Amino acid sequence: MSDYRILVVDDDEDHRFIIGECLKAKGFTNLSFAISGEDGVEKVRANPPDIVLTDTDLGRMDGFAVCETVKKEFPHIKVVVMTGHAGHVNFPAAQRVGADEYKVKTGDCGEIIWGLRRCVADLDQNPPKQ
Repeated sequence: MSDYRILVVDDDEDHRFIIGECLKAKGFTNLSFAISGEDGVEKVRANPPDIVLTDTDLGRMDGFAVCETVKKEFPHIKVVVMTGHAGHVNFPAAQRVGADEYKVKTGDCGEIIWGLRRCVADLDQNPPKQ
């Protein structure tokens, strides 16, 4: 489905695995993974992906800080911020840091897939200028 490069940033190994399998099942196969916010930003700087999927709860550098850093340095990269805390969704914070999408993690990754498809559609219509 998509050749776009996606970086998944999540400090939980099980979540990385589940998200990776969900994405692959839906045709998103060009994946890389980061285990912390700092690791994610380093990987973006070394080899910028097209889309970053980042968890909010990452420790020292949370997903909002990852999004803010990526958007400042690479405004063309799409960022989907995701949370596992459905009761603590913080849309205003996601908007402030420039997130393209803000989704709740679910077992079937349905919300994440929907957000990725929106990002892919936007990239297809408005390819980044090289």
